[in-house]
Amino acid sequence: MTIIILSAYDYSEIEAEAREAGVDEFIAKSLFRSRLTATLKNIIEGKSNKEANIETAENGKEAVEKFANAPSGFYDLIFMDIHMPVMNGYEATAAIRSHRKYREKQIPIIAMTANAFAEDVVMAKNAGMKEHIAKPWEMNRLCEIMQRYL
Repeated sequence: MTIIILSAYDYSEIEAEAREAGVDEFIAKSLFRSRLTATLKNIIEGKSNKEANIETAENGKEAVEKFANAPSGFYDLIFMDIHMPVMNGYEATAAIRSHRKYREKQIPIIAMTANAFAEDVVMAKNAGMKEHIAKPWEMNRLCEIMQRYL
């Protein structure tokens, strides 16, 4: 299990004791994408002894293009925001799943969305996504999914 402390306060006074108690990482609020991706990269690299590359896309069309232009097997896991401009997460997932590279290695696509109702989970699964994570993200759930698929 990975333990991450998210705090709006200075944690420097408790950091050493928290690490001894098993805390892996700290994230200071406000939670920015760059900080979250750096933390996830640290966790992946620390747990697997493999280098982690994390890429982001500004919209669904860019996500599909990055997938299509990457070498086969480049991606191990895709976190897909449902509400993106240009092409939403469902459309981007369909485009990725129809690609030859996806058929060669079925990369898990995980929905990340503020839509947290049961029907939203069903829509994500029907679109071909393996999991659904509602915002605000629960770090334990996020880490559990990463451990399952990586």
